[in-house]
Parts: sequence; C-alpha cells; structure tokens
Amino acid sequence: MLDPRDGRTLLCASRQWHLGPTVFRSEDGGATWKEAVTPPRFPTGEPRARAVDHVFALTPGLPSEPGVWYVPSR
Repeated sequence: MLDPRDGRTLLCASRQWHLGPTVFRSEDGGATWKEAVTPPRFPTGEPRARAVDHVFALTPGLPSEPGVWYVPSR
C-alpha cells in the first residue's frame, strides 16, 4: 500500500514462518525493504489476551500521525 500522506512510502503486510505477522516498509519504490521495528500487536494489557495472527489490511494514521499505521482487527 502506498502511504497517501507522503506519496512515496510503501508498506507490505506479510506472515513469515519464523517472524509471524509483520509489516515491511520501502522508501525507494520497492527496491529495498525493512521490517517494522514493532510488528502488529494489540495494546499492552489487552483484556482478552488476543494475539495478531494475520494482517489483512493496513490503514494509515491521521495526517498528524506520520509513520503510524493501524491494522484493523476483525
């Protein structure tokens, strides 16, 4: 997904057998990719002890939240 806030950052959701669900970022049109520093997760203290198993969608944060992305839960 292309970040509509800057028009240059690409994000790709992936599920790796050894990493689990994660997100990769490219700032050079997809020539190189870096794994997210913090993989998708529920907030600390999530009352139902849920864990992220797959990333189905990515949603950019508000214009005032550069670099923030949300993974909607179902």
